[in-house]
Amino acid sequence: MAIKGRLARSILRAGVCIVLAVALSVSAAAFRYDVVAPEGNVSYEVTINLSMDAQSFAYAGVQFTSTVSDPDSVVFVGFTNGVSGTQLYNTINNIPGRNSFGFYTSTNRFQDAMNVGSVKFTYFGTAEQTITIEMRIANFDEEGRARWITTEASYIVVNLSTEETFSQYDINKDGDVGLLDLALAAFAAGTAMYIDEDLGIMNPLWDEVFALDSKGGPVTAAMCDVNEDGVVDMLDLMEILRNFAF
Repeated sequence: MAIKGRLARSILRAGVCIVLAVALSVSAAAFRYDVVAPEGNVSYEVTINLSMDAQSFAYAGVQFTSTVSDPDSVVFVGFTNGVSGTQLYNTINNIPGRNSFGFYTSTNRFQDAMNVGSVKFTYFGTAEQTITIEMRIANFDEEGRARWITTEASYIVVNLSTEETFSQYDINKDGDVGLLDLALAAFAAGTAMYIDEDLGIMNPLWDEVFALDSKGGPVTAAMCDVNEDGVVDMLDLMEILRNFAF
């Protein structure tokens, strides 16, 4: 039995909501979503919006069960039901590391597309973590009674991780602004973005890799233009010097 759903991830970052909408079919496979948290955050909120597409059969409810890799690092905050109806009951069972949430009704029969609701987690720390969400539905049997069934391999996997970020002055990405960064910028000094700006002719040396940073990544003249004025010169060297980690 194929159950189709749709998931949209709303990621709250420092008060700004970034919505990443992704269509999916939770029928016979796992669907993985990676969420990258900004480096240095004490906590990071992840909201997963869950909805059902129109179905070819009637059902009485939907229940999701979430498990997390580390209950101390990924904390279930709560579920907000998006469905309304007569004699509608929330199905919420909170156990550390494993939470069930959704809705059930003994009178209504659902079949059209609808918003099921949203579930919220808080992610702490820097280690990679995983949220796994399984789904089951309350289907009607031949006698009209609602029976909970687990759909075949219908689950969503959300992987949480942090992303290392560096100061724009830390050109060699070793975590400190120092002589190595100054030396890289000095090597690129005199390189401009354009050969002829009026004609829009780019300088091929601007994005050419002339060194590797401490992580093995590319270093280009464009990266040495820390004040972003289109040329690597003494002003960039002075900016790097002013940001030295003494």
